[in-house]
Amino acid sequence: MRKKNEITEYVAAALIFVCAVAVSLGIFLVCTQNSIERNSQKVIKTNVSRQSEHIKAILDIHYGYLRGIAKEIGKSEELVSDENMEMLISLEEETALERTALIEADGTAHYDNGAEKNVSLRRYFKEGMEGKETLSDPLESSVDKETRVILGVPVWKNGKVIGVLGGSYNVTALSRMLFNDFFEDVGYTLITTSDGEIIAYDGDFAYHEIEYGDNFFEFYDDQTLIFDSSLTEVKKDFTVGADGLMKIRNGGIIAMIRIMILDDDEMYLKKEKDITEQYFAEKNVDCTVTIYQNVEWFLLGLNEEKFDMYILDIRMPGENGIEAAREIRRLYPDPVIIFITNFVDYAIEAYEVNTYRYIPKECLKEKLPQAYDALLPGIMEKEERYYIINKRNEVEKLAYSDIFYMKKEGKYVIFVHRRGEVKIRASLSTVEKELNSKEFIISDRGYLANIQHVMKMKGRDLYMRDGNIITVGRERFKGVREAILNYWGV
Repeated sequence: MRKKNEITEYVAAALIFVCAVAVSLGIFLVCTQNSIERNSQKVIKTNVSRQSEHIKAILDIHYGYLRGIAKEIGKSEELVSDENMEMLISLEEETALERTALIEADGTAHYDNGAEKNVSLRRYFKEGMEGKETLSDPLESSVDKETRVILGVPVWKNGKVIGVLGGSYNVTALSRMLFNDFFEDVGYTLITTSDGEIIAYDGDFAYHEIEYGDNFFEFYDDQTLIFDSSLTEVKKDFTVGADGLMKIRNGGIIAMIRIMILDDDEMYLKKEKDITEQYFAEKNVDCTVTIYQNVEWFLLGLNEEKFDMYILDIRMPGENGIEAAREIRRLYPDPVIIFITNFVDYAIEAYEVNTYRYIPKECLKEKLPQAYDALLPGIMEKEERYYIINKRNEVEKLAYSDIFYMKKEGKYVIFVHRRGEVKIRASLSTVEKELNSKEFIISDRGYLANIQHVMKMKGRDLYMRDGNIITVGRERFKGVREAILNYWGV
C-alpha cells in the first residue's frame, strides 16, 4: 500500500512539473508574441509619422516659393500685369505645383493657362484675404475637373492684402509621391476625407481592391480587426487628426527576408552587412544576407536565387552597379534595389532602374536603417509560402517563389528550384494538393509547373526561367493556356 502511495505521489509530482513547464512556456510564447507585435506597431506608426513630416516639409518648401513670388508681385503697380503672369507661369514650370493662379480681391482668379474663374466662395481665398497661409480641403478644380489641394498665400502691399497667390497639387500625384518614397511598390497609400471618402490612392492593392467611390470605413467594416482596434477608434483619430494603428487579420507570413549586398570595398561591405543584420535582429525579423565583392561573380549566380532586396555599390571594376541593376530588373521586376555610393553623378541612371533609395556612403549608418524602417511594414505584409521537405536525415523548406517546376521520376517527385534539385518519395497529385496554389499547374502527367517562372508559351511548349522547356499535354493545353493568361492579366 505504501509503495502504491509513493507511485501515486510520484505521478502527481510529475504532472505538476509538466503543467508548470507548460504554463511557463505558454507565458513565454505569449510575451514573445506581444513583444513582436509591439515592435511591428511601433514601426508602422513611426512610418506614418514620417509620412506626415515628409509631406509637411514638401508643403513648406512650396509655401516658400509662393511667398517669394507674392513678395515680388506686391512690389508692382498693377496686380494682374503681364510681368506678374509670367512669374505665375514660371512658378508652375519650375516647381511641382501643377496649376497656379493670381486672385484679385473680388475673387477673380487668373490661372497660368489663361483661364479665369471667380473663387470668392472658396475657403482658401477667404483665409488668404484675411492674411493667412492656407491649405484647402481636397476639391474638384472648376477649370480642369481634377481633384486638387490648394496652397494659398496672401499678396501684401503697403501693409494691406490686395490678393491671393495660389498653387495646387494633384492629390493622386501627391499620394504616389508618398507611396514611392516610403513603400516602393509594397503596400499602398490612401488620401481620404475625414468622413472616409477616398479621393486618391496608389500602390499595390493585391490584398484589398479599393476603387474611387469606395468609403474607407465602409470598405473595412466587414474586415477582422486585431490589436483591440475598432473603426470607431479610427474614426475618432480621423476627426482629431491623431496618428493611429489599425491592423487587419490577413493570412500568411513571411518567414525570412533575403538580402544581397554587392560592394567591391571590403570595409563598406562589412559595414553594410553588420548594419543590416543588427537592424533586422532588433526588429525580431529573420533575414539572410548574401555578399559579393565581384560584379561578374554576382551576375553568374543571379539566375540561381532571387532576393527580396539588393544593396548595390555603383562604381566597381568591370561592369558597374547600374548594369547589375538592369540585369536584376530584366529577370525580376519586383525586388527592392538600393544604391550605396559616393558618386552622385549616377543618380539619374539609378532611378531609371526603379531604385528605391540612393544613399551616400558617408550617411550609411543613418540612412540605411531609415530605408529599412520605411520598407519593413510593406515587407511584413508580403505573403510567402513554403513547402517543407521532410526526409529522414534532412529537413528543408522551399519558398514557392523559388520552385521552377516539379517532375515525376518513378515513385519520386523532383523539385527543380533556384538552388538545385531535391527529391522526395511522393506522387505528383499529392504534391499538388499539399501546395494548394493556383500558381502550380499540371502540364501533363509528368510535370507540375510554376506559372511565376513561365517566360513564354509557344505552341504546347512552356519556356521556363531556368532555360528548360516543358511540353503541355494535348488534353491540358486549353486549361494551362487560360491559367497563364489569367496570371499575366491578359
